[in-house]
Amino acid sequence: MKNQQTKTQDQTGLPLAESMLPFWRLILKAFTERISRSGLSFNAATVVAHLYLHPEDSEPAKLSEETCAPRQTMTFILDTLEQQNLAARSPHPNDRRKKVVTLTAKGRKLAKAMLGDLLGFENRALQDTGSPMSVEGVKHWLASYTDSLTRQNAEA
Repeated sequence: MKNQQTKTQDQTGLPLAESMLPFWRLILKAFTERISRSGLSFNAATVVAHLYLHPEDSEPAKLSEETCAPRQTMTFILDTLEQQNLAARSPHPNDRRKKVVTLTAKGRKLAKAMLGDLLGFENRALQDTGSPMSVEGVKHWLASYTDSLTRQNAEA
């Protein structure tokens, strides 16, 4: 990884040797490759997982916000999920301009299997690190890190 950081720094002139960006890219790549085993694109898998974990976020606009997918992309994702019988859109009970998205039984089954696989994948990687830092220590550090990034975005 160090060689890759140095090479990136030489190519761009930016001080990337001290950055976490190369790690986030590789982590995203590893999870994207793992998610592809579900037969879904990364974006579709993110929506399925989010609906499984947060069924209250069932409106397309909220799904778009929570999964960082543009609204027009969300429409395409939902069309695809409906074609595969993984999700269904229905009228909103209180606002006829909105839709509610729910996972079908097939979608819930896929989400449960996919999330189980991802959690096992992550857990094995955490165990393989042999790090002196505990998983709870890593989670605490990442929570502080993400809080700082979120705060900086809110202040900008």
